[in-house]
Amino acid sequence: MATRIGVVGAAGRMGRMLLATIAATPGCVIAGGTERPGNPALGEDLGKLGGIEPVGIVLTADPDALFAGADAVLDFTAPSASATHAGLAAKHGHAISSAPPGSRRPSAPPSRRRPSARPSCSPPI
Repeated sequence: MATRIGVVGAAGRMGRMLLATIAATPGCVIAGGTERPGNPALGEDLGKLGGIEPVGIVLTADPDALFAGADAVLDFTAPSASATHAGLAAKHGHAISSAPPGSRRPSAPPSRRRPSARPSCSPPI
């Protein structure tokens, strides 16, 4: 069974990249995506937003419904919104990964960086 992943902030630069990455990752499917009310991209197909083929799921402004229908949610929104989304993740018993724009961990020196790995939606063994 595929892992259903939602994206909060799906119409932004990082959100669009995440949609394409989810769709290209074996074992993962796009569960949905949200943006703030009034965003001009509301109603657009998430595949189109991610620069891929349409997926038949449109961008909404209902994060509660997104969390209800996802196994995990990736949040690339403002810190003030991330707190609300963490509450929704707890309410629905789902994992959330949040990285507000502009937040970065300091880079490790090259000798300590881990080699890049392909994303995986496989459960741990």
